[in-house]
Amino acid sequence: MIFKNIFVYPRYPENLQKLYDLACNLWCTWNYSAIGLFYRIDTKLFREVNHNPLMFLSSLSKQKLKDLSEDKGFLYELDNIWEKFQHYLEYDRKCADECNEICGYNKDDVIAYFSMEFGLHESIPIYAGGLGILAGDYLKGASDMDLPIVGIGLLYKYGYFTQKIDRYGHQQEVFSTFENHLIPIRELHAPDGGLAYIDVMLLDEPVKVKLWKIDVGKVELILLDTDIEENKPHLRDITNELYVGDREKRLQQELLLGIGGIKALDYLEIKTRIYHFNEGHSAFAILGRLEQLVKKDKFTLSQAIAIIRASTVFTTHTPVIAGNENFDTKLIKKYLTPKLEKIGLKFDDIAKYGFIGEDSDRFWLPAFAMNFSKYINGVSVQHAQISKHLWSGLFPQMPSVEIPIHALTNGVHNCWVSPPFTDLFTRYLGPDYIHVARREEVWKNIYNIPDEELWDEHRRNKKDLVNFIRRQFVDQMIARGFSHAKMVNVNKSLNAEFMTIVFARRFAAYKRPTLILNDKERLVRILTDTNKPVQMIFAGKAHPADDYSKNMIKEILDFAREYNVEDRVIFLENYDINIARHLFWGSDIWLNNPKPDMEASGTSGMKAAMNGVMHVSTAEGWWPEGYDGKNGWIINAGRIYSNSEQQDIADANQLYDLLEYQIIEFYYDR
Repeated sequence: MIFKNIFVYPRYPENLQKLYDLACNLWCTWNYSAIGLFYRIDTKLFREVNHNPLMFLSSLSKQKLKDLSEDKGFLYELDNIWEKFQHYLEYDRKCADECNEICGYNKDDVIAYFSMEFGLHESIPIYAGGLGILAGDYLKGASDMDLPIVGIGLLYKYGYFTQKIDRYGHQQEVFSTFENHLIPIRELHAPDGGLAYIDVMLLDEPVKVKLWKIDVGKVELILLDTDIEENKPHLRDITNELYVGDREKRLQQELLLGIGGIKALDYLEIKTRIYHFNEGHSAFAILGRLEQLVKKDKFTLSQAIAIIRASTVFTTHTPVIAGNENFDTKLIKKYLTPKLEKIGLKFDDIAKYGFIGEDSDRFWLPAFAMNFSKYINGVSVQHAQISKHLWSGLFPQMPSVEIPIHALTNGVHNCWVSPPFTDLFTRYLGPDYIHVARREEVWKNIYNIPDEELWDEHRRNKKDLVNFIRRQFVDQMIARGFSHAKMVNVNKSLNAEFMTIVFARRFAAYKRPTLILNDKERLVRILTDTNKPVQMIFAGKAHPADDYSKNMIKEILDFAREYNVEDRVIFLENYDINIARHLFWGSDIWLNNPKPDMEASGTSGMKAAMNGVMHVSTAEGWWPEGYDGKNGWIINAGRIYSNSEQQDIADANQLYDLLEYQIIEFYYDR
């Protein structure tokens, strides 16, 4: 006898249908009026379900739903928020019209945006870090601007791992299945009413792929899923895990994303004008297009290549060659040859576009994408210059300055602005400022906000951060088996009046999360100054295979314990979107200190800055463009050294000097 779990969606009173419809669109996860509506229903439960609106509604009792349906005050607020949602959906397209004037673009010219990960909300764990957060912000921004973009990605069974830190400071990875039917996602349906599936061939095996859709405001995100019963186990697990370590399984994922993504667009009859690849993971969409153009539309190979090049955009994010996706050519040949033969093409004729120079042993997905793209961009001015040198082997006859890799500095979505600052911006800029980001006259009004109001709202954010950390940190300490007495001490130690430094990002050696620990005794003196105390918060995940970065987490925790500053140095485990937003909102100093020429953009500092938080960073990524000498501090002492150890010493000493002689004084003497 075989048993299956069956989920039955609850029935809602008719006058609460708007509430359910709101929960099915991610707009409700970044609009604070909508978020407040869910908090009004049951604050504790909403937090317990990780702010997942659909799971939240599904967890409410029948009696609670009945009470809400009879609560006139609640129904009045629901109607008001519904009107805001309709206004958002029906906004008059001013920004899209401006883009049409500049670019000759119209609403029917769809851009297909391919990405391996999308960071949309903490309850949808199909993201790992900055690449995914950027992709999620792009979709939200496109929705605000009413631009015709559709996202293409994969729906992972486990998503990225949940980070747990044991009592000895070791990172543990937990892979938990998340319930697809309890996130704001919908199964797509075929014209005949059945569920929507496509078939993708990997080697000689057909893989059945289920199609899902997430509504991101006005924009759709299409996700591909192989975890269905019709597939064999070794095919069903292709979409199990984001950035799976098994190289062949990773290749299968990227073939599915690229070739399957093109098939999905075709199946859904989405007429695409531009194909945008967010990093090299998406490059196999080129094969999907070759199959369409050569086999179906009967173009020659040269014609097909010309068409693809005229309609493809590629964004590179990685400033280190080894960090770019590449595979052994033998493995690539194993998978591509059957596909190309069916199209009538030879492997060597296509594979050459993935080689760098004369090296045919490695197939580079970014190279493959660049060779088929009309427009290539880095994600900051600095990164574009680095990328010109990095990929010069693809342009052997060109001087570096002429290599066609352009600078398009990353941005972030306004959902990272805290509720208090959102209210300020709405009052001083007008409620529709999110739709007219290019209009300088709108943003000039930012200077009309009184300094006192900005500071008061920052203090509110900081108090909220302290309360949030207390809840999070106490839960972590309970899980690690610490005593109740120690938890009480930590609760008392956090102080909204202390200057607070935050270092929160993916833990990797080049980001130097432990740079500030270079001189531990000096750091302790800074932290424990009785007149001008400082507290520091760390957060971030290390890749499961990166033992070096895991040891950096342990070093931070060991330092706090050995120097008796556990009340001043806190590591928050399982860094995600929810933790990130609280840190962006409430920190005083956002610290970023990667090694020279290793940070492509680093947009976390932007999210902090838009909440009035001061930025302290090495001259990396976007900061050389953003720093004006008055709006933060720059760390650059190590740039004169070529030796890595000397760089660390110089940068750490400059950081200590900045803290002791400028930043801390500036904070306490404001």
